[in-house]
Amino acid sequence: PEKFLENLKSYKNEIDDGKVPPHNIEAARAIKEGMGEDFSEAVMKKKSGAAAGLCVWVINIIMYYDVVVTVEPKRQALKEAEETLAAANTKLAEVKALVKELDDKLAVLIRENEKATAEKEAVMAEAAKCQNKLDMAQRLVGALGANGIIWEQTVARVSDDLVFIPGDTLIACGFA
Repeated sequence: PEKFLENLKSYKNEIDDGKVPPHNIEAARAIKEGMGEDFSEAVMKKKSGAAAGLCVWVINIIMYYDVVVTVEPKRQALKEAEETLAAANTKLAEVKALVKELDDKLAVLIRENEKATAEKEAVMAEAAKCQNKLDMAQRLVGALGANGIIWEQTVARVSDDLVFIPGDTLIACGFA
């Protein structure tokens, strides 16, 4: 009796593990349905308490089996969906890591571009400043070039005048 009771208690686990053939449950269902209203706890209790307990157990095991048969494909689908979700999350994490890496590289490139742009603008400003100085120097050289002609003429005239200065000085001293 104890072994039989243990077998009854562990039968649910046998159903969960898929070790109970469907034809066993269908045979029990056929007996239950064949007896109709006579297969109930109330009717069996009039005959035997143990039979009533077994009747309730059979009814409950049939219902449990039906639930497991209905739920098991859903469990499998849930398991597959969870595996798919885990794979998708792994892929998402990889993609996020790649995006972060690319964002970091982009930030470095943006900083380098900003630095190069600032350096270019500084060089362009320096070039404009140098061009300004060059223009001013050319104007100065041009102006000095014009003055150079005037100076050359003045030097030539003064050279001519230098010949007369000692004589003019001597004459001027004579009148003094």
